Amino acid sequence: MYKTMWGLTLLLCCVLGWSQSENRLWQAHLEREQLARQLTFEYEVSITQGYTPRGAPADSSGAMVRMPIKPFRFSTTTSLTLRRTPQLTIIETSWPVYNAEKNAPDWVKWVAFWSEEWVGALTYDAQGKPYTFEVSRTSSFATKHTNRWGGGFLGAPEYLVMLGGESLAGLYKLQWQMKPTPEGDLALIASNPDDGKAYAELSPEFEHRFEAILSRTYSAPVTLKHYPAYTHYKNDYTVFTVKSWRKHEGYWFPEQIIEETHAANRETEKVVVYQLKAVRRTANLDLNEFLPKGTWVADYRHRLVDAPYVRRDTAKPVQYRWQGRLLSLAELEQLAQDAPPTRPRPWGLWVSFIAATALLLTGVVWYARTRKHA
Repeated sequence: MYKTMWGLTLLLCCVLGWSQSENRLWQAHLEREQLARQLTFEYEVSITQGYTPRGAPADSSGAMVRMPIKPFRFSTTTSLTLRRTPQLTIIETSWPVYNAEKNAPDWVKWVAFWSEEWVGALTYDAQGKPYTFEVSRTSSFATKHTNRWGGGFLGAPEYLVMLGGESLAGLYKLQWQMKPTPEGDLALIASNPDDGKAYAELSPEFEHRFEAILSRTYSAPVTLKHYPAYTHYKNDYTVFTVKSWRKHEGYWFPEQIIEETHAANRETEKVVVYQLKAVRRTANLDLNEFLPKGTWVADYRHRLVDAPYVRRDTAKPVQYRWQGRLLSLAELEQLAQDAPPTRPRPWGLWVSFIAATALLLTGVVWYARTRKHA
């Protein structure tokens, strides 16, 4: 009996000890986030991307679907700067976007914004001219949710987690389940169920499944794996792996990160290596440094709040030229019926933005339709 009581006591102490240790690690992870929101991160980025078709799918009638993208493969480098203050986060980069018409990538400048009250993005064409700055309102915790206007990797908050020191807490409003590993780290898993609505809208906010390892040494994720909401294939996922670290102001941040996209059909290839070149305190951010005067603004803030999916035929923005500030909500309401046209975007340039994402999305639409009519 005494041995049994001693065993139970020892077990209880171990459980309580693990719980306290987990709480300390999680708290250190949150403290690291507070510092990260005051820093600027500069990365050198190496990209390898490709697509090799292995047979076209069929639609619900059995007819073969013509794939819009020709086989391709390229490797290149670029840079990425992530500037953060407690009120504003800005990612600026030039990214290779595969142009199916030219069968070669174009370089496109992209700037994505997360604010306390709004999210937005500004893209440039291949000649360096800005398109429309699109912006909508957010209620809270903007950096934890998809920036609808960011597009591709720039809209996904998990990139802020890996590249910008954002914590896993509150990501997509997920509830993390934690389990200690033999190495003393924490294994985390989180998901919210798919009830079919994701197929109707392909909303990136609707359903997510993540797995992560939170390092006890670094108070940060050493791996983060994301299974996309729009697929039933268990082998489709994107994984971030930290290979080396750098200490700054008492906290550790990734120095080299490898992002790999895995597709069950093995048709797509995407490997991105982010190498941290510099980290420093952020000076005051001025939006006019990133939004050229006279740029068209498509402002949805009076209509859209926390909207990951936008129907442009029903959600009409107020459109105006950037003159150094966003209009107030009252001004937007007053001008809602009087908006000039914006520059159209050439469809061909974006037909395969981030090949893995585009191709997976194409597969989903086909899969969802055939599944619905089965």
